[in-house]
Amino acid sequence: MPTVSIIMGVYNCKRPDLLDKSIRSIIGQTYTDWEFIICNDGSTDGKTLELLKSYEALDERIKVLSYDQNHGLAYALNVCLREAGGKYIARQDDESKLVRLQRLVEFADSHPEYAIVGSIADVTDDGGVWGKYPLEETPTKKSFYWNSPFAHPTVLMRREALEAVGGYRISKETNRHEDYDLFMRMYAAGYKGYNIQEKLYEYRIVNGNKKYRPMKNRVNEAAVRFKGFKSLGILGGYRLCDQAGDNRTDSPENFQENQEETVQGLVSVIMPVYNTEEDLLRASIRSIQGQTYEMMELIVVDDGSEKQCAELCDTIADEKTRVYHIENAGASAARNKGINESSGEYIAFIDSDDTVAPNAIEVMVAQIEGVNFVSCGCKHGQTITNSKHAVMRGSEIKDRNDCIEYLCYMSPKFGHIETNAIWGKMYRRCVIGKLRFDTDMIMAEDFKFNFDYIMKCSKGKYLDFEAYNYLERGDSISRIFKPQMMSTIEKLEEMISENEDSSVYDPLISRCVNIAFTILMMVPCELKEERRRIEKFISLYRGQVIRNPQTKKKVRMACLSSFLGFGTTKKIFELSRR
Repeated sequence: MPTVSIIMGVYNCKRPDLLDKSIRSIIGQTYTDWEFIICNDGSTDGKTLELLKSYEALDERIKVLSYDQNHGLAYALNVCLREAGGKYIARQDDESKLVRLQRLVEFADSHPEYAIVGSIADVTDDGGVWGKYPLEETPTKKSFYWNSPFAHPTVLMRREALEAVGGYRISKETNRHEDYDLFMRMYAAGYKGYNIQEKLYEYRIVNGNKKYRPMKNRVNEAAVRFKGFKSLGILGGYRLCDQAGDNRTDSPENFQENQEETVQGLVSVIMPVYNTEEDLLRASIRSIQGQTYEMMELIVVDDGSEKQCAELCDTIADEKTRVYHIENAGASAARNKGINESSGEYIAFIDSDDTVAPNAIEVMVAQIEGVNFVSCGCKHGQTITNSKHAVMRGSEIKDRNDCIEYLCYMSPKFGHIETNAIWGKMYRRCVIGKLRFDTDMIMAEDFKFNFDYIMKCSKGKYLDFEAYNYLERGDSISRIFKPQMMSTIEKLEEMISENEDSSVYDPLISRCVNIAFTILMMVPCELKEERRRIEKFISLYRGQVIRNPQTKKKVRMACLSSFLGFGTTKKIFELSRR
């Protein structure tokens, strides 16, 4: 039996010249004790199998396997493994340096502690060598956070280790990620690997060709990561961030540069809790735990609840849920705690008495590609909604200024979208950065957070997708005046001052006056100083709001009626609510 079995899968070869270079680079190896098993993975072009057979006739060490239906690379490599006789299994795709096998075998023979031996590589295209593919010399479990720490076609593996973990895993989610999955399972089983710091392989990547990965591949990769990180015992224990977001490439110059604090593909859902009723809290948490998207963490922040509610949070928690208990400081502080503790590439929020459709997270992750945030629609109700899968009917992408207008005028194309709300949206952690909720505000804090976030964006996406279920409650804080609400007026003044020369000034004025009227209508008549303060604020900008045709009609009418006295406006408001 040969010492090394080299395995390769081929499907509908489009570049016979590259296949020829690959196979001849094996035939010319200085190390000769090998067999080369090539699997024709159900090619349909009528040429690939014939081409492979010609190489089988060229060298008796080459063996071609074939079947009629295409099953993917993992399946093809497992077919090769069943025929392999070597104690070492080597991969091959592009072109090997002629000393590659000799170097790998010599190292593996002298270092039995390593089950995987790979190498760094030159990066080539039709123009020749143009870069280097760097790899960590001795990868650890944490090395898997960014990507696979091994270049799959460069590796040589011990057959016994490969068989011990069951070979390549065949599933929808491992398609195009079979190597990443395999290496994580090997490390989880206690095996280790090493990358020789000598360029023994020519890795083909076209110079300047950024590989934008389809979102379905990113979703599948997220599932592979979640299972792999869990098996390695590192889920949530470390953070990496891909600042490039959806513009990430697989080119080697970006391989080790785009690293800061996020686990790619992971969604962090943040839920502040304060004395929520048991049935509502259970329904809310279960709606997140039951999501079809697997790579997700739920961060529950108990904002100083009474003992029964606080203990309930701990009871309901599962392996995807982390619970933090803080002293009562308000929803903004609780959400900030959640952001600080999160590890996700994406961040979403949910109120503890609301629910979401089972496919909400999966659809929003799929839709966020190429934009800075996505916003779904919501359904309002007065009872708990046991949601079914929501239906995605359409979407639209808007630039920053249009997103600001949607936020301020509250007039999106899809009327079920709550543009001001923090829930029903998915944000990118790398855009959030140091942005946090203003803990001095107990009203319009969602608006301010969204405004500040969108000002950092280039594009947002709005979905005709009613996936969030909002529970309407008569005891909502937005219906009861509290003195702390006066700080909102101060914050609105600051926002207006900071954006006075901005292109978003007019819509900002419109929304700020709207918020001021909302607070004014809640202020009791006996609080004269507070009322005078808000009335003065409105008086400064009401003329501009009236002249703005995009402002909601009811806000313009409120401004007009205020010229007859704010008491008149309040009476009209009270009559309209009867």
